[in-house]
Amino acid sequence: MSAPSREALSSAFHTQARSDWAVYLHLAALPEHPRCHALHYLQMATEKLGKAYRFRDTTARRLRLRK
Repeated sequence: MSAPSREALSSAFHTQARSDWAVYLHLAALPEHPRCHALHYLQMATEKLGKAYRFRDTTARRLRLRK
């Protein structure tokens, strides 16, 4: 079994980031919900978006991308 392509990994991280962003927006709109939960999803969304962008770099070695 071969490893997924960089494009596939980038797309997967982007999809996950969009999902986390949607959860953030939902939780942020609930005034009775603790703000820390919404901020956690915001953090996860930005981390995954960063990884999606990073995996588009075709000059970096694969091992370096996973760090």
